[in-house]
Amino acid sequence: DLIKHGQCQTFASATTGTGTIVDTRGYTYLTVFMAFGTTTGTSATVAAKIQRDSDVALGSPTDMAGWTFGTIASVELADNTMYLLHGPINDTNMERYIRSTITTGGTVTSVPVQITYLLSNGPVVPTSADYTAVVVATGT
Repeated sequence: DLIKHGQCQTFASATTGTGTIVDTRGYTYLTVFMAFGTTTGTSATVAAKIQRDSDVALGSPTDMAGWTFGTIASVELADNTMYLLHGPINDTNMERYIRSTITTGGTVTSVPVQITYLLSNGPVVPTSADYTAVVVATGT
């Protein structure tokens, strides 16, 4: 199994941020953990999803069907709240690279979010090049 850092950001306004690009080569299952720190703001919301692409830079990402946390209301954004998605990623339409995308809404003062990936059931041992992470954008 391989644990990869996906995204760690504190949003201070209504905005969108994207996470680290992760190579899923050789793995057939993915678990995504999303955790929140102390959230402040009026009617803050968070919508999170996982995107995929065959390009390492995610030049034309598409949303992964079934891999969305939906819109989470401020009442559910309590400190130490964790959400989880888990499932197979070895379907014929799966593209190799993934990343998280988080969009905050409402009146946001501070929304700290952490996304972590657990890749599992991997018959192929990744090479050292597979451990390279590319940060394409951050939101604050």
